Amino acid sequence: MTALLQWRRWLDDRRAATAIMFGLTAMVIFGFVALAVDVGGVVRARSRLELAADAAALTAATKAANDFAANSQTSLIPARDAGVKRFNAQAGQLPGVTIGPLSVNVTNSGGKMNAVVVYTAQFRTHFAGLFGFPNFTTSATISASRRNTPFIAINILMDDSSSMAIAATPADMLKLGALVGALATGSKSQKTMYTDWAQNQNCAFGCHFSATNNDFYGLAKLNNVSLRIDVLTTAVTNVIGTIAASPAAPQFTVGLYSFNATFQTVYAPSTNLTAAGAAARAMTVPVTTDGGAAGTNIPLALQSITTLMPASGDGSSAASPLRFLFIATDGVADYFNAQGVRVLAALNPAQCSALKAKGVQIMTLYTQYFPVEPPNVKTANAYYVSNVKPFVGSIAPNMTACASSPSYAFQANDGVSIGVALNAMLVAATSTPARFTK
Repeated sequence: MTALLQWRRWLDDRRAATAIMFGLTAMVIFGFVALAVDVGGVVRARSRLELAADAAALTAATKAANDFAANSQTSLIPARDAGVKRFNAQAGQLPGVTIGPLSVNVTNSGGKMNAVVVYTAQFRTHFAGLFGFPNFTTSATISASRRNTPFIAINILMDDSSSMAIAATPADMLKLGALVGALATGSKSQKTMYTDWAQNQNCAFGCHFSATNNDFYGLAKLNNVSLRIDVLTTAVTNVIGTIAASPAAPQFTVGLYSFNATFQTVYAPSTNLTAAGAAARAMTVPVTTDGGAAGTNIPLALQSITTLMPASGDGSSAASPLRFLFIATDGVADYFNAQGVRVLAALNPAQCSALKAKGVQIMTLYTQYFPVEPPNVKTANAYYVSNVKPFVGSIAPNMTACASSPSYAFQANDGVSIGVALNAMLVAATSTPARFTK
């Protein structure tokens, strides 16, 4: 058989064609499998490196912001080094991966610490090199920022009207109620005093009509009954103390204001936090002579504080602080309007709009309105039942609407919760978490 004939027979043999096709297909399949193995390894390694870069950027930005808050540190090298250390620790040892170059850059700009992490990594392949791909190279840029502890102006507007002389806890309410009730059934002089204070004055609180404390306020003080004004001023004092103890204390100013029938500046905004705390501790309900009528002029208070407070800044300097207003009140307005008519109503949230337009962040603390009910005295709260109780359900929603955000509206029913709420307000005002920007 000639060679030509053998060749033609071999070409006609389909078994040989099948073998050739199988071999070629197997090579392609092997190539794809090998490539998939390498690509899978690259994806896993890259994911780990990106998480390390995320952590490095957040670490560097946070470290820089914390250093700045602690001592206005200008060197950003420690923050950069912290970012590099975090990247290396989180990336760890990755087989077949060469990292480099890696850079962590930190800048202080726009009132924020900005960290940018840039890395390049080369992955050595296991099988793809057979197809001309001995390495894969990837790079990424991750950015994060952390706002520097800003300059903050906190102003606290406190209701110190007669209704803030309500007993602070249920136990104190019962105690004060019993003391008041005892006056009504006591000696002739006590009955006379009860009539003067409670019925003619329509007062069922620790009302303060006597400069010598010969009144319900004095009765409460004499018998160690804690009033709501007491726990409010204690809570405010504690919050000021918290600010004073923080590393960023020099970046805060505190102003204190109160209102009843009128509006008062208790302590003008200042960085002297010790003096601010002393002013808060000295606050009490004022002596009134009008029987408690028209004693909570919320519209006047909001108008007055709006006039006093400048527009909020961006927090980047003492001249441009972020401005917050904490409003603590039971939300019951009691005043005479322009026509001389007495108005009792829930706080009107529309009266908060002008402050919001200035960029002032308003936080409200609703110290829930509770009437004191002395035992065996049926008429003590008749005025409340007829004139206040009908709109009590509107107070909390209106206080929330006055706040700049529903999350900025707080409610407290006793002394402990007032302190907790004021601290939560401070935390909300000073919270500056780090965030990714890219």
